[in-house]
Amino acid sequence: MMRREAPDAFGTAFLDIISCGFGAIVLLILIFKFEPDVSGLASVKNDDANAKIKQLYGLVDELKAEPAIDSEQSAKAKAAMLKTAQVKLERAMAETAKLQQTSSELKKQLGALQKQIKKQQIAGTSEGDQSRQDDEVGGIPVDRDYVIFIVDTSGSMKEIWHKVMREIDNILTVHPQLKGFQVINDNGNYLVSGYAGKWMKDTPSMRKRAMKLFSSWASISNSSPVEGIETALTRYSKYTKDLSIYVIGDDFTGTNFDQVILRTRQLNKGRARIHALNFISPNASTDRFSTLMREICRENQGTFLTF
Repeated sequence: MMRREAPDAFGTAFLDIISCGFGAIVLLILIFKFEPDVSGLASVKNDDANAKIKQLYGLVDELKAEPAIDSEQSAKAKAAMLKTAQVKLERAMAETAKLQQTSSELKKQLGALQKQIKKQQIAGTSEGDQSRQDDEVGGIPVDRDYVIFIVDTSGSMKEIWHKVMREIDNILTVHPQLKGFQVINDNGNYLVSGYAGKWMKDTPSMRKRAMKLFSSWASISNSSPVEGIETALTRYSKYTKDLSIYVIGDDFTGTNFDQVILRTRQLNKGRARIHALNFISPNASTDRFSTLMREICRENQGTFLTF
């Protein structure tokens, strides 16, 4: 009689069970994605932003504590400090805009700081010259009878279009009676093609019509104000002595700053005032726009502001 062999403890059935268990573990790994904990990184970014804000508040406090300006040298020193504070503010706001999660308190502090620096800039531009102060509103001279807005109409600007509209409306408000105004984009395209090379008459109805058209304006843009500035200074050259140009944007995609500055200098010769409104946008490089327009404003009796 033959002896029956003992069953193998590691037979096929046991291996099947082990395989199924291993497969289940693999399946669980695939179902549940393990992501690294980035909460610490976000905390570090917020801490850095808060540190920068504290530094900026320190600068503003220093400006407030300074005695009244008695000499040209001290005025220049204060202007230099304001410029430094403004540049740091722009960088802090740009970095904060890129954060996916930013506390409301952080945004509130940045907004408050921006208002404080603007207040100091306004005070600094008007001190010591009463006749000039009478012709300024918010630090921007309003002593010209013609106004041209050059507006970046790119996608990043469309994201903050309501802010752009509000500031244009504010500028028109502080110019109660103009002889004419015009709106073109950074590529030199007109808001109202029928007025190309002409002036829109400054009436309440025309202002209302222009703002309504502006609200839905869609025009090709390369985020470079070069063509717009050239259009304004060539098509309206005989009005430059009585003209203010407001360049509005959030980025400059050109490659040569000096070429733009030189071309503007050749066309304008310092006659028209050229101001700039720099808007902070999370999808644009505001440093490039501000670098270009600060110099153009300086050479052309203009004011540079950041929003």
